Amino acid sequence: MHMWDGDCGSIPVRSEAGLPVGIVRDGDIAVAAALPRKTLREITTGEASDGRTVEGRRSVDSIDSVLLALMLSHGRRLPVVDGGGHLQSSPAGCQRTPLIR
Repeated sequence: MHMWDGDCGSIPVRSEAGLPVGIVRDGDIAVAAALPRKTLREITTGEASDGRTVEGRRSVDSIDSVLLALMLSHGRRLPVVDGGGHLQSSPAGCQRTPLIR
C-alpha cells in the first residue's frame, strides 16, 4: 500500500541506521507474488527486492558519476544520500515515500 498511497514505482529500503540497503520496485513485487505460494501481505521486503547492493549518490555528485554507478550496478535507480550515507529523498514522481525497514 505504500507504493499505491505514494503514487510511485519504487521504494528505498533502509537499515535501522537509515542507510540504504535496497530498492523495491513494483515489478519486483509482481514477480515475488507470482513465484511463492504466499499472499502479498506475507511477502517480506527481502523476498521482493532484487538483492542488488544499493550505492547512493549525493545531490552534489555529477551526472557522469551517477550514470557510471548505474551502469556498473546494472541498476535503474539510485537513492540520494547525505555525506553520511543516510537517505535524503524519495524517487522522482513519488508524492510521499515511506522508507521501509
